[in-house]
Amino acid sequence: MSSDPERAVTLKPIDLGRTTVPAYSEVWVLSRANGQAEIEYQDQRGRVTESVLSSYPVKKTELETLRRLDSCFGLKDEAFVCEYSDYNRFFEILKCKAHQRLFLRDTRGTIAWYVRLTLLRDDDDGSPTDIWSKYHEMSDAELLLAGRTV
Repeated sequence: MSSDPERAVTLKPIDLGRTTVPAYSEVWVLSRANGQAEIEYQDQRGRVTESVLSSYPVKKTELETLRRLDSCFGLKDEAFVCEYSDYNRFFEILKCKAHQRLFLRDTRGTIAWYVRLTLLRDDDDGSPTDIWSKYHEMSDAELLLAGRTV
């Protein structure tokens, strides 16, 4: 007796049949055995090691964990100074008042909009639009797995 398929997300690109599954793509897991998973993506099936998959939906990083990176995670807007606003692309670069760390507040979605707050890395450089573009192109799964986004 087989169980229902489960969803997973790929952690890196995977060659599967005649296609390459991009990193952070949703796939169906049909079965698991001996560290291997049989997956399906766009009508292509194959076996991969379980280590290249993560459960889906990706769980949010706990606020307590994010606060170890910067204790300003989860605080109200008063804890931040807006360094840059782009009202056409719906994002802001914020600086926390306490630690001077930079965050990206990015409005995402199409019909239903939602906001992600991401602690930027010290080596994120370029214009604010370059930084926004880099993070905005990342899937929610990729952002959450990086452990710097709420």
